[in-house]
Amino acid sequence: MKLNLDFYHEAQSSGISQEEIKVIELDKNTNNFDEALNQDNSINTYIHLSGVKENLLNWYDFKEGSSGLEIGCGFGELVGILSQKLGKFVTIESSLEKAKYVENKYNNEDFELIVGELENIKIDEKFDYIIITDYLEKYDFIETLSLAKQYLKENGIFLIAINNRFGMRNWKGKDNYLSLLGRFNNNYGYSKNRLNSMIKQLGFINHRFYYIFPEYKAPNLIYTDEHKVTLEDISRNLELNNENDFNNFSENEVLNEILKEEPDNINLFVNSFLIEISNSTISNDVKYITFTNYRKDSKEIQTIICKDKVIKKSVTKEGNSHIKEILENQKYFPKENCKLLDRQGKDNSIESDFVYEKRLDEVIEQSKNVKEEFDKYKNIIFQNIVSYESIKKEELLEPLKQLNENQLKNLNFIENAFVDMIPKNCFVIDGVNSFFDQEWMIKWIPAEFILFRAIRYTIGIDQNDLYNYYKLNEFLECFEKLDNYFQDIILDNNKFKIFLRANNTTRYQVEVLQNEVGMQGDSLRRKDLEINRQAELVSNYIKQTEEHVKQIEEYVRQGQEYIKTIENLNAVVADRDNQLAIIANSLSWKITKPLRALSSLIRKIFKK
Repeated sequence: MKLNLDFYHEAQSSGISQEEIKVIELDKNTNNFDEALNQDNSINTYIHLSGVKENLLNWYDFKEGSSGLEIGCGFGELVGILSQKLGKFVTIESSLEKAKYVENKYNNEDFELIVGELENIKIDEKFDYIIITDYLEKYDFIETLSLAKQYLKENGIFLIAINNRFGMRNWKGKDNYLSLLGRFNNNYGYSKNRLNSMIKQLGFINHRFYYIFPEYKAPNLIYTDEHKVTLEDISRNLELNNENDFNNFSENEVLNEILKEEPDNINLFVNSFLIEISNSTISNDVKYITFTNYRKDSKEIQTIICKDKVIKKSVTKEGNSHIKEILENQKYFPKENCKLLDRQGKDNSIESDFVYEKRLDEVIEQSKNVKEEFDKYKNIIFQNIVSYESIKKEELLEPLKQLNENQLKNLNFIENAFVDMIPKNCFVIDGVNSFFDQEWMIKWIPAEFILFRAIRYTIGIDQNDLYNYYKLNEFLECFEKLDNYFQDIILDNNKFKIFLRANNTTRYQVEVLQNEVGMQGDSLRRKDLEINRQAELVSNYIKQTEEHVKQIEEYVRQGQEYIKTIENLNAVVADRDNQLAIIANSLSWKITKPLRALSSLIRKIFKK
């Protein structure tokens, strides 16, 4: 790898966020992805360190020996796959910190990494492909493609991954709603109509849209306008939410409703697009790609559906042995009244012809007599069966060992059982049940278990009625455990926890909030009753106080009257006192004093 710093200017360099620093430190201080995810199970960790973003282009049929330029390599999520698929590969990154991280991670790969801003870089060659993904979350679409166009060959192709402004994610989240109101940054993306308009404005005459679930950074399903979306496709939208995210609803539940009533408009609500843009004819005939992001690395498979064939490949190098095992197991596949569509393909792949007929699960769902259709299906499954007496109990898987002897004797065992021989993996071609996707062959499995899975994974039927009809009820608990046991062989628990969390985040948070609201409501009702009681007491107290005030006012009024009376009496007494004082001081009083003395003496004498 060559690190080119000729165009790097520190003052112009893009910075690196705290979240990005955290990812780099996490990768540096852990030994593998599982360990990193155990320490931090955020969506950032999953996207940047798992390699899942390679799904965006690991299926793409680049012309042999062609050259490619990537604008904005980020953490190098696509560097590994592009450097392998392209004869010459150059990538640009504006952040020196990220560039050094990529240099350390892919030092043995053959490519050039130029550090600097796109507008300051000069490259003296043109490329067959120009790939732009995360870069358009920060920079304008028209400006970026106008600058990059000078490096594209005349018949070259732009491969652009970008978010959809009206993606379902933006409707459900509390933070992204601004994009729906037109007040959004580029990272929220552009609508399909606006992208069509901008591509035309740039002068390109051909382009093709691919629609991505759940998003371009972690694709689990990619499809084109040639594909008619199904409910099963919606289930592949492995919603990505962080643990503490709050969402108003589940994306898949709403998408399912749209699919039922407005199936032609479902593409307007995907979260991301991949767009091929060129002035030459776009000849890619791929119309549908699925992945198994929830599996262990050694079991990850991609399914590519073209116009005339279906191809299955391993996503990882570890998975090549799984492909070989699938092909080796085919010799044990039952032959009577059914056939297997899968065959050996090129470069360690599995191929089959593309089939336009209905799948068996669709036939069953639309049938007027579901049991009759299942009976026909059962006859195919129940071939090459043997009784329990023909095998040893120790050869059984652990969940089956937990059944008693009588239960085991009531089951029919298959030595080499293809447990995925279920209706959704079967086409009815000229009356013959033709199976595909037969990845798993397990020793000594009851045919009843395959029948159980057929019922369980067929949509639109009365499952309980069929469990009763085939007398499976006593085995349901065991078969549930057996199905989980089977899933444990396949699933990557660390990854699957992310998807389980994502799928349950909304329901869980809503339930929590509903419980909290209920509890708050009860508390408020209790407080309301207490407030009403207190208010009544206060009201009574106020009434009593008002009565007391009236009494006090009456006492005050009476007191004021008493005061006036006293004041009047005091005035009379004072007036009399004045009169007496006047008399006492008068002359006549003094002259008659001896006469009053004589008169008093005479009254005394007569009394004697």
